[in-house]
Amino acid sequence: MEFLNIVQEGGIGDLIITAPLIQHYFNFPEYRINLYTQFPSIAKIFLPFVNTFPPIHNVRRDKNDFDFMVSITDMVYFSKKSLYNISENIRQMYESFEQKKEEWKAILERHPFSANEMAHKALSIEQKRWTLPFYFVGKEYKKYEFYDEIKDVEYPQKYITIHDGFDASCYYKFMRSTKSWSIESWEKFIQLFKQKYPDINVVQLGGVKHNKIKGVDVNFAGQLDFKTSLRFLKSSLLHIDGDSGLVHARHLLNKKSLVIFGSTNVNYFGYPENTNLAPKFCGDCWWKNSDWMQNCKEGYNSPKCIDSILPLDVLNAIEL
Repeated sequence: MEFLNIVQEGGIGDLIITAPLIQHYFNFPEYRINLYTQFPSIAKIFLPFVNTFPPIHNVRRDKNDFDFMVSITDMVYFSKKSLYNISENIRQMYESFEQKKEEWKAILERHPFSANEMAHKALSIEQKRWTLPFYFVGKEYKKYEFYDEIKDVEYPQKYITIHDGFDASCYYKFMRSTKSWSIESWEKFIQLFKQKYPDINVVQLGGVKHNKIKGVDVNFAGQLDFKTSLRFLKSSLLHIDGDSGLVHARHLLNKKSLVIFGSTNVNYFGYPENTNLAPKFCGDCWWKNSDWMQNCKEGYNSPKCIDSILPLDVLNAIEL
């Protein structure tokens, strides 16, 4: 059996957006997929048929042995030494990429620093973040289908889930990003929400390096494996978040989120089924500077874009 080597780059949200493309268009019986990703265990939930490996040292070590490799983020990029023994289906996707490559060349060569420019070019041809990889390989977008049923959780009360919008990974040295609502805003929102909906619990989800939000009924952040988090996402009345991986996961579950946008592009990343709150000031500054996720491009001490969305704005946008 031949191996097809795929490098998935980016965060958990990028991995989740990648899953439908691999599921529908790269899953061939004649190939065994080696998937290199920051999140091997999460990848296995969505793509149980792949071999998963951590990315950095494995790719550097193995790439010289690859005749053909696919990198997937918001784009799909093919690198090759040879097309020997590549199936006709993959060859067609490669040829679609080659046809588009010249038009996108300047963006592709500077990626990820050109990601903001890429988003605007994508929007000009009516592509979104989750459809653009399909566009590059000449395929129609298809929604992901779970291999195993994500079961509802048994929880004693009705509840919503929240996530502070950013889980600092091992290489992030800061605990709030320009995609994240402030903890002060979250805590004020919780007060307002509990006054209006006293019988609905608030459950916090997230990773180990989350920011704790006072006033929630239960904080499960850092305590649940990702599949259990999916169960809580599925069973909640509403998920409220910044532009994060859990929003993409909730979308795969055909459930609605309320998303608070700041530095990232609401038109590019915002699913039409969701309630997407755009900043009242500035915004869409992601990848305009290399340190965009940590530091405000305009020099404010905190990201004024997402801070412009007030707790009352979020409360008033809720439909339960």
